[in-house]
Amino acid sequence: MTNYTWDEHLSTVKSILNHDKLSTIPLIEYKTEYQNKMHLLLGEEFRTEKNAEIFIIDPYFTSDEFNFLINAFGQHGESYTFHIITKYEFIKGKAKSKFPFMKNKVNKKIVIEETLKISRKITEAGIFKAINIYHSTFQMHDRYLFMNKEKNNNKFFVLGSSINQIFQNYSYIIRINDSHFKNMILNYVTMLLENVKKNN
Repeated sequence: MTNYTWDEHLSTVKSILNHDKLSTIPLIEYKTEYQNKMHLLLGEEFRTEKNAEIFIIDPYFTSDEFNFLINAFGQHGESYTFHIITKYEFIKGKAKSKFPFMKNKVNKKIVIEETLKISRKITEAGIFKAINIYHSTFQMHDRYLFMNKEKNNNKFFVLGSSINQIFQNYSYIIRINDSHFKNMILNYVTMLLENVKKNN
């Protein structure tokens, strides 16, 4: 039996795999430039799409994450509509440090109102066509980003972390090509939207 070294294994894998720049661990591939590189790659991926409807499923989404959306999609996003499904779970953990005005008590209502207010300012400025935020009470863990133009389009991604820590700590982005898995995601979105709270 031949014993392969790890370097030989990596060399073999690299030689037989097609490289999708949006299936990667950015911090490994692009090192200190990973944030800027991923903004450019995602922006380019959606650049030619007019009136795109982009879905983000992220239980930890709050107002801080709009910076990522603007950096990645803002240059060509005046016709984009975002549908963001979240649980605002971020408030349970780091909110006290992120929102010092809350002191010892986390006020979820204030954070939700702030997130909705900033989303309206972004659309009023013409950066994006619309931002719809859905506060779902259904179970949520994994993070997805996709364009629901048609279920067989290739703009479906699973994210290894929430938008507020996107690509930090060696988290990944993987393009989903399997049609059955895409259908599962769309079915899951239906379940999430059937359990939405009214916040505005």
